[in-house]
Amino acid sequence: MISQKAAYVIIYVVLAACSCVAGSAGYFVFKVLRKDASGNDGDKSGADFWYSARGTQGPVSLGLSFFASAMGGWVLFSAPEVGILSGWWGTIGYALASSLPFAMFAWLGPIIRRRFAAGFCLTDWVRQRFG
Repeated sequence: MISQKAAYVIIYVVLAACSCVAGSAGYFVFKVLRKDASGNDGDKSGADFWYSARGTQGPVSLGLSFFASAMGGWVLFSAPEVGILSGWWGTIGYALASSLPFAMFAWLGPIIRRRFAAGFCLTDWVRQRFG
């Protein structure tokens, strides 16, 4: 068992290291990548490209990325639990509830992209559409 003094030293060293990493990342994003704040989309090193990477990925890689981010690690345990508790109908319902939003996004995504090509996120499109 370590002493209370040693525990405080470890905590403050880790806190200082994390603060240094966060400060360095903030400097990098706001000083180095901010060169493109004028709206120049041709520069691949600017802040807009860093945040949005607009037009660089295809539909399959974007779809798999959204799927992976939405279906975190819990997907490994939830589907078997639903299968045990609810049987096949519960498993089928779980699969549909997990995949239908992505199918709707695959249908709506190109429509939104055509109408608002310069948008960064969905709220930009909503603001342009509804004011």
